[in-house]
Amino acid sequence: MEAYERQDYSLAASFLDRACQLGEIVGCTNLGFLYSFGLGVEKDPVRARTLNQMACEAGSVESCTNLAVYYRDAEGEERDVAKAVDLFRRGCVGGVDAACTQLAFLYLEGDGVPKDLARAIGFLRRSCDRDYGPACTRMAHMHWEGAGVPRDDEAAVGYFQRACSSGYADGCRWLGIVYAAGKGVEEDLVEAAKYFRRACEGQNEVACHLLASMYDEGQGVEENPSEALRIYRKSCEEGQSASSCNILGDRYERGRGAGKSQEKAEHYYRLGCDGGNELACLQLERLSHGIGLDPSN
Repeated sequence: MEAYERQDYSLAASFLDRACQLGEIVGCTNLGFLYSFGLGVEKDPVRARTLNQMACEAGSVESCTNLAVYYRDAEGEERDVAKAVDLFRRGCVGGVDAACTQLAFLYLEGDGVPKDLARAIGFLRRSCDRDYGPACTRMAHMHWEGAGVPRDDEAAVGYFQRACSSGYADGCRWLGIVYAAGKGVEEDLVEAAKYFRRACEGQNEVACHLLASMYDEGQGVEENPSEALRIYRKSCEEGQSASSCNILGDRYERGRGAGKSQEKAEHYYRLGCDGGNELACLQLERLSHGIGLDPSN
């Protein structure tokens, strides 16, 4: 649907609602997704569950998977891990890689099922072999930690590469960390910056923050405070990274990479504080008392 693809979720919701009422199961599934995240409609987990229940009963394995997530993450009496396990199994058998991966996580944790590393690894490998990035990334971490598989840094790198190649931004972020740390590969900050950039373009806020810090310090890229500022702003405003918001406040207060502006400094400190960054809260309190920065720092 064009409205959905161009992220006009309000219009998409109206079309999907009509499609669902006409019995189009895909419409019910996608509408349930919108209600789950409040995209174009007011967030309504109960409505999302109802829509996914309808679509799951009609044969949509994607909706069964969404419904499983609801029962796994619900609180109180609504939480039903046994039901979630059954629904994840249905999704996995139906070819939904996310369902196989989530089922693996339950076996890893022993949540609703007996803890079983071998079975978890089987599900993860199955999904990773079909280029599902989150499964490849988890396999990489298991090889790093030697959890159920031999500890092998090079194997971990291979799994991170598969995750990144599949388009999974967090896989690219971890690949950047691998090159920055020289773990399983030769340390290469230029390569690290390349993968952080790819992950940042995939809307990974942590990668954006790391890339900005590299521009700040001239590591792996030419030092460029203005470019660092641009990326910090993207991470703060689009990715809601509280730490990036705090750094932006500092940049505007100092005038580094941008003109000095106490108004903008306060704005970004407030965003950082609201996002849970304690340092941003302290900086905001300092400004409220008219105390400037220590010029020696």
